[in-house]
Amino acid sequence: MNQKKNENKLNKAGKTILYTFILMVVMGIFSDASGSIIGVVAVILVAAGVGMLGFYFARKAKAAKEDTVTRSYTAHESSQPRKYDPAEIKDRDSRRRMEQLDSFLRNGVIDKKEYAVLRAKYQREAGE
Repeated sequence: MNQKKNENKLNKAGKTILYTFILMVVMGIFSDASGSIIGVVAVILVAAGVGMLGFYFARKAKAAKEDTVTRSYTAHESSQPRKYDPAEIKDRDSRRRMEQLDSFLRNGVIDKKEYAVLRAKYQREAGE
């Protein structure tokens, strides 16, 4: 959004210079005495316009370069996958099942007899 705002500023400044240049050319056509002054001012305005465009494109290139620098990363930071540890996953799964089983008993979904059977089954599967 900020980029768009800057582009609009450049367009407004460019239009102002263009309108001033056109006004000076029209005045030069109708007035012979101010011809040399209008020529000098026109050259100054053209040089200012070229300078503004150069500044705009240099700033745009710098922003693009900074964007690529901030997005670059080294290979070891994010490309290494996490190691797969079956024992850790089995342990986490076992804890989750036991917590879920306790929750079922507290909420009345299962009774104590079913709880004991399922707990024994889960403990056998976990190897405890």
